[in-house]
Amino acid sequence: LLFNLQFIRTNAESFGGDPKSITVWGHSAGAAAVGQLILSPVTRDYIIRSIEMSGSPWGSLSVGSRVANNSLKLAQTLGCYSNIKDCMKQKTVEEIYYGIVQAHPDHMTATSSPKASIVGVTNKEAAIFSIMRVAPSMQKWSIDPEDYQNWNRDRLIKELHERFQKIVKEDYIGDHLEELLNDIISYYVDRNEEQHFGFYIDRYTEFLSDLMFVVPSADGILARRAAGWNMYAYSLDHYNEAIWGKDVPHRLKG
Repeated sequence: LLFNLQFIRTNAESFGGDPKSITVWGHSAGAAAVGQLILSPVTRDYIIRSIEMSGSPWGSLSVGSRVANNSLKLAQTLGCYSNIKDCMKQKTVEEIYYGIVQAHPDHMTATSSPKASIVGVTNKEAAIFSIMRVAPSMQKWSIDPEDYQNWNRDRLIKELHERFQKIVKEDYIGDHLEELLNDIISYYVDRNEEQHFGFYIDRYTEFLSDLMFVVPSADGILARRAAGWNMYAYSLDHYNEAIWGKDVPHRLKG
């Protein structure tokens, strides 16, 4: 991505563009990527503004990858590209600690010059996983239409427990797991609405949407706004009726 930005800056004028006014745009994982590009000290000087649709570098899926990947990134941050084991042994505790911190968007925001970003979400972000079932890598989140009728209060609570613990890292919540789960049930489950299977699946979808998209996007907006950035936000409610199966209840579409 760095080389792509360098290429654009070098050749923008040949395409009628301004090399000093580059906007990066991304959707979903791409939104998290461009959010990191505009913050990273390696790439941010090439970028003036970003458009981040349905994704955020503040999301747990963006900052909480597997241990092996995190370890490799840490080693590279500290300049260890070969003989990693021997190289890391030469690093101090302080170098290792700050190597980790510097990769987090909060730290990069604090050290970056204020810019401008547009951040947006839809009102059913996670429906692509829970209802539409179009992302093979996310099938574990999906609900089979034949299973719709089996959704009730107990099923929803069970799913909320499992999903929350899988997505949110343990070191973020400490000893507050049960307290947080009770708050989640109070907010997403205990509502004065007609509680049929459509209600429970809708609450499940909203929970995943908030956890994976809406809250991280809001975190990114607030953090950058506090640092003096010009932040713009939108929420898209429109949906295309043609993409939904005939068995999907109306409230689950958007």
